[in-house]
Amino acid sequence: MRNSKGFTLIELMIVIAIIGILAAIALPAYSKYMNKAKFTEVVTAAGDLKQQVELCYNDLGSLTNCKGTGSGFGWNLATAVANVGSEYVASAKVEANGKIEVTSKNISQGGNTEGFTYTLTPSEVKKDNKATGALNWVSGGTCVKADLCFSKTSTSTGNAGNAGNAGK
Repeated sequence: MRNSKGFTLIELMIVIAIIGILAAIALPAYSKYMNKAKFTEVVTAAGDLKQQVELCYNDLGSLTNCKGTGSGFGWNLATAVANVGSEYVASAKVEANGKIEVTSKNISQGGNTEGFTYTLTPSEVKKDNKATGALNWVSGGTCVKADLCFSKTSTSTGNAGNAGNAGK
């Protein structure tokens, strides 16, 4: 009898089939993970604009004039919007009342290659019908449905009791 070394053809085919099954499961999960990682640049860009809107609110005491072209003591929304941009951020804008919308680029999720949006919408926190200087922020956008981000509400600490008095 002859001593054979190595693997049989069937053993090699079984190993290749196992690797194929693992790759079929892992690659879509990896792609989704990478797209979420790319989308963090969009969320970060919105965070920079969020800080400018909070400064605007504390300076003016109201969200009414906190929009894309406004500027004041220690804040400048026009400059902040102009400075937003990266490999994955297509555009950004601050609408009336401080609503922030950032649009992505170069991110494909679920066969969809259009720009996904991430929005932050502020509202005043009031206590006994008086502004506290803090803002509630609600996040959302088309990124929620694409599973690139999630919708949540958060509260900034603000400049309690001093809304409208900063720099005056």
